[in-house]
Amino acid sequence: MSRMLGKWSRAALCATVLAGLILGLAGNVVAATVSLEGTQTPLKGNAERIISLRHQEHMWEAANGETYVIINRGTQGNLDSLQVFSTPDRGLSWYPGPRLPGSDRNSISDGYLDGKILYVTYSTPAGAVMFTALQRQGATAVATWKTIWSDTAFSSPGTIAINPAMAVDAGGTIWLAFVGQDVATGNYSIRMLRNTSQAEGWVDTGFTFGAVDNLSIERSARPVATATGVGMVYAVHNQVFWASRENAWPQNQAWARQLLFTSQSGDTDPYASHFSVAADDQHDIHMSLSDGGRVRYFRFDAATKAWSAKWLTGNISAGYLQTSIVAGDVVVASNNYSNVVVLRSTDNGASFTTPYMLVHPAPGNGVSYPYPRVETASRTAGPMLLLQQYVDNSQQRLLLFNVPLP
Repeated sequence: MSRMLGKWSRAALCATVLAGLILGLAGNVVAATVSLEGTQTPLKGNAERIISLRHQEHMWEAANGETYVIINRGTQGNLDSLQVFSTPDRGLSWYPGPRLPGSDRNSISDGYLDGKILYVTYSTPAGAVMFTALQRQGATAVATWKTIWSDTAFSSPGTIAINPAMAVDAGGTIWLAFVGQDVATGNYSIRMLRNTSQAEGWVDTGFTFGAVDNLSIERSARPVATATGVGMVYAVHNQVFWASRENAWPQNQAWARQLLFTSQSGDTDPYASHFSVAADDQHDIHMSLSDGGRVRYFRFDAATKAWSAKWLTGNISAGYLQTSIVAGDVVVASNNYSNVVVLRSTDNGASFTTPYMLVHPAPGNGVSYPYPRVETASRTAGPMLLLQQYVDNSQQRLLLFNVPLP
């Protein structure tokens, strides 16, 4: 979805949003909603993709309470645009970390945190997929990093690779999905790499997921570990699918696949990426997506291996959302026009309340919220840090909300 949002007065916006939410929450619990205001951060750049895309992970919370985020700072014509930032104090202060070599203003990234190691994959302007592992050094207040692994995961003169995302299974195999365009035919496809060890390197599995065509690029994929293997939510055009494999299967065995959702709304989403996935400690998988301005929620039951789904809102112009597990609760944060609503479930997705509305300051001269993207860590002990994108004259900036959850 790529829609621009106009400027709304705060009072009119909140009234419209809350009415839409209550109408859309049929079957869920309607509770009092508290408004929270955000604070400005020093995180900024001139890349419109400063925290894109939605299905990817750009923010993580460490066991020591630190939060790390990767943003695209842009700068026209310069490389190394993706940069790590850290905060040791819930966003009161932010410290710059390493830049990712070869990235540019159009590069997008994904990653996961394992202890003190941040594993990251990202695309380059040459159409390659890079992989790097950054280790947090020492115990100082300001995070310092050491690169302990750096690879070109995929590069081919016949393929332009973009939009990578990855997950690691219980056996330590990394599964990395990306969208590739065949230079000769113009066809797009979702492809899969695997890496069982640093010594073995990256192997192209030969698998493709979904239709292979040149109708449009509209494709994204999000691998996620399951209780007994690894799965992947992927979107092609207006459809969302689930694929999975068991750890005991041969690595060359085809993944099981099923259709989860077909959109009838006619939304325009250039990368089919407006969904967000998080897994809890029981390996249940929670996903939110936007469709026709509404928020839809999906839950994968680890015991039954079955999906269920329901609408959480009416039309609130939702397009940018994140799913998080906050101290065991399921939390979905979505833009409501240019503000953000927080939906929370304390019963594993059976019902949701709307405890918070996150309200940005009234736009001043040169300030607007045309693409109010949001970013959260998929796992946090709380409170939940949320970043929201806005435009300040020629700069893309990030607003911080410290949401008191759980």
